[in-house]
Amino acid sequence: MHLKAKKGTYILIISVNEPSSVHVGQLGELQLHHGTYLYVGSALGTGSTSLQHRLARHLLKTKRLKWHVDFITTLSQARIRYIVVVETSRCLECLICRHIACLDGVGCPMQGFGASDCSHCRTHFYSYAKPPEQAVEACKMIVQQLGFMPKVISN
Repeated sequence: MHLKAKKGTYILIISVNEPSSVHVGQLGELQLHHGTYLYVGSALGTGSTSLQHRLARHLLKTKRLKWHVDFITTLSQARIRYIVVVETSRCLECLICRHIACLDGVGCPMQGFGASDCSHCRTHFYSYAKPPEQAVEACKMIVQQLGFMPKVISN
């Protein structure tokens, strides 16, 4: 994975291949259905909090569970299929979340997921009733409408 910028906002497009239940820290039990999920995050630091390091960590199946999304990405039933990346030093997480929440077929599987430090968003994790490839196109369109050039990484 080669990225020019060290900072950015990203959307993980995750496929869950069979229904699963996972306990997500203090948020409690999360029921995942077979389908597509979107997680919006950002990496605006350097070193271990850089974009490249954060995305590489998300792709690991074995890791210490630190962030809410780690509970999903370590499941054997879940796989990050694509990552839509916006290389920028500006935090676009909440702005992208507002646009994703308006997409047809989007749901909120767990309030507060990925948004425990956010006072603006209900969640940063969404279910999406369409295939991962359509999720990529929808996310690319959102990023472009915001005036940025998305980069797509397939996994």
